[in-house]
Amino acid sequence: MPLKDILYAARRFVGMAVVLFLLGAILGGVVPSLADPMLEALRDYVMPLEEAGFAEIAFFIFWKNAVAALIAIGLGPLGGIFPGWSALVNGVVVGAVIAAEAGRSWLLVPHGIFELPAIFLAWGLGLWLGEAIFNHERWRLLRVRLGAAFRVYAAIVLPLLVLAAVVEALLINHLQP
Repeated sequence: MPLKDILYAARRFVGMAVVLFLLGAILGGVVPSLADPMLEALRDYVMPLEEAGFAEIAFFIFWKNAVAALIAIGLGPLGGIFPGWSALVNGVVVGAVIAAEAGRSWLLVPHGIFELPAIFLAWGLGLWLGEAIFNHERWRLLRVRLGAAFRVYAAIVLPLLVLAAVVEALLINHLQP
């Protein structure tokens, strides 16, 4: 199946991922304290990067996002629960960050141009895979969709995540004192 056909077939599910993310962002903006545990874990997670150089930062960001996208797709066949929940929770975090740092939230834009479409696509593919298990031909459909989803992951998601990591690492290096 050509990539454009896969994207067309999964379009509603990518849209659902975007909607879940936006709902989470609204929730995080209205009740920012919901994101506190996740933001604290994120701070601990990125602490070792304070002394890292550009290449280390870029690789770290790429690896974190590539694994997250792979997990969203890989766990999608479990009813789409994980990618849907991940979209919602990540939205809460982004909404809380924007609410807390409104004047600096523009800093999210440069890498988000590449990262968000990649992650929305991964979440959407996970939801698309989750829907397959409710079909009467679930095993055949799941096998076809899994192959298709991993083709999109390799051809579109990973290259977008490389670009996002480079842009974010450049931004971090530029902003460090």
